[in-house]
Amino acid sequence: MRYQFSPWWHEFGKLGAWRLYDNTLPYAVNRRYVRYGKSQCGTGATWPMRSEDPVVVRGAVAPSLAESCSQAISRGIESGALSRSADLPFMVSVPKPLDLFGTAILDVLDGPLGDGVRRLYGSEFRVEWLDCYRTYHGERQASWLWHIDNVPPYLLKVLLYLTDSDADTGVTEFLSSSDTRAFREVGYFGVTRNERRTDLAELARQRNFSYRPLSFPMKRGDAVIFNTNMLHRGGEVRQGFRDVMSFQILPSRRPWRSHFETMGTEQIQAAGGFPRDPFVNA
Repeated sequence: MRYQFSPWWHEFGKLGAWRLYDNTLPYAVNRRYVRYGKSQCGTGATWPMRSEDPVVVRGAVAPSLAESCSQAISRGIESGALSRSADLPFMVSVPKPLDLFGTAILDVLDGPLGDGVRRLYGSEFRVEWLDCYRTYHGERQASWLWHIDNVPPYLLKVLLYLTDSDADTGVTEFLSSSDTRAFREVGYFGVTRNERRTDLAELARQRNFSYRPLSFPMKRGDAVIFNTNMLHRGGEVRQGFRDVMSFQILPSRRPWRSHFETMGTEQIQAAGGFPRDPFVNA
């Protein structure tokens, strides 16, 4: 069962509970994830990326493999198997990327990308879900505004770039953990759509603190690991398109392939939310 966000809890969490967990979720959910993380991570492992910048992994997969996945999306669009969303016409969602690309793309988790995740957790890890999408130029969407994903402790996200990503093709921007906390202290969280802003420079100027977005231009095959409770935003695509796979990651005592065999292809492609109880299927 996936957790459903409640605006009531968000407003309550903004009163100060966020300082404990970097989110505005219910206390019971947070405590359950803290227990889970401590039970799975290696001895002495810290809360991953709570105070670190995103970790960029260059050449996580061969550029040729990333390009072949991108070409598969293009063929799907040309054949009519994939199409732009009626609600978000600048986006093409790939509902079952492993069916389209094949499971060989998951080998990315056995290379330097997987090594990076293991170092952060001090343990093995599992993929809770994955998805994939293509983004074109279009009207600004919620994920292009400064926000946090409002997830529990110990969750990480991986973005694997199937195309180059720069200032013209939708580079992702982040704020450091310390800068994120500064904005939270003055009431900016960016959880609900109506509280998200395009630019935080004016708010930073009013409060007399720094606004220092971090961006990492990516080549196809590169990846980034980050804590989605740090403020971040997707960049606007000004030309061409951007293809990205994303993975939601949790620590685990079992290797990811063992967890994948338990979950199955269908369940791991059912993207969205996070499990109410991370101990289920652990």
